[in-house]
Amino acid sequence: ATLESWPEVMYLSSGTGRADAMIQMVARDLDALHELVDERLAGVDGILEVEAFLELEVLKTRYVFSDL
Repeated sequence: ATLESWPEVMYLSSGTGRADAMIQMVARDLDALHELVDERLAGVDGILEVEAFLELEVLKTRYVFSDL
């Protein structure tokens, strides 16, 4: 299955720079996060390295793309 089909994936984009992809996932706890990162993501073809960040608090969310 592709990353787009994973229910835990909330956001997925490709880009340039240090990371080829940005993936925002949700996990119910640290054990579930460990399974996602160390087992499931590690098994996806083409993923060579993973850097994970934990959000402690969301201060602002805005996904509006208009004529800036």
